[in-house]
Amino acid sequence: MLNSDQAKKEAEYYKIVDVPIPNDIKLEVGGLALTDKNQLGVSTRRGEVWLVNNPYSKTPVFNRFAHGMHETLGLAYKDNGFYLAQRGELTRLEDKNNDGVAIYTKRFTHGHFPGIIMNIHMVQSLTKTVI
Repeated sequence: MLNSDQAKKEAEYYKIVDVPIPNDIKLEVGGLALTDKNQLGVSTRRGEVWLVNNPYSKTPVFNRFAHGMHETLGLAYKDNGFYLAQRGELTRLEDKNNDGVAIYTKRFTHGHFPGIIMNIHMVQSLTKTVI
């Protein structure tokens, strides 16, 4: 717990921004990453990735970029694509035709860890290796 003096000092280095979320979207966030277009990518425990346009405005726009994955954890953005972990694999998502929806996926680690559910340390290690 921070006292008020510590909170003031912390505010000099980190800015906390509340992003209003539409009532019909349940995020349960597992990862965040900014794109080179200043969109906010949000991965969810429910297996979705959302792109938030104008995330710092009073009326950000949420678009579902991908869905159908299994409990996504973490999110990184590089070379026009998102990297994330879902259960036993590290996945890359990319929008190949610029319609705002991921149509291309690439599995980097599928099958390397049979029966293993990846933890955050495995995700960080694999992400550093792949990206």
